[in-house]
Amino acid sequence: KKLGVSRTRAYEFLQARPDEPELAEEPSTRPEPVPVVVAIVSSHLGVLTGKRRDGKPPLSFISGEIEPGESPADAAIREVKEETGLVIKTGRILGRRVHPQTGRSLTYVAAWPASADTGIAVVDEDELAAVQWMSFTEVTDVMGSNLFEPVRKHLKRTLED
Repeated sequence: KKLGVSRTRAYEFLQARPDEPELAEEPSTRPEPVPVVVAIVSSHLGVLTGKRRDGKPPLSFISGEIEPGESPADAAIREVKEETGLVIKTGRILGRRVHPQTGRSLTYVAAWPASADTGIAVVDEDELAAVQWMSFTEVTDVMGSNLFEPVRKHLKRTLED
């Protein structure tokens, strides 16, 4: 009453927040992106990395989509075998995040070779140009701030330079 407006109009004034951006509406019919597993495979040689053929990103850990009904561990084992020929064992989940550039849901899984055999090769030539073992220093130099913090901490604990 003191302002000379109705209760409805006063409520509208109180709810308006011009300094806050309006939330973008997302259609509910858009399919969810398939989640991705990222295998952080470490050994006495370093951490397993791949150079992607498409260059996006130029260097990455071995990763791939989790198939329906598949656990992150099973997906990591399958992807590493399909892409590098290496048979691995998996450990705990190191962390999860939505990737800042791609918007994909990523699950990072700790892993190591299942035997003393650490031989690797490019098996999936459509996806990878090269695979290699890298030291902690090499990975942090190349990936810098793009290296997910829980992965960085895990690699710092498990790799010796």
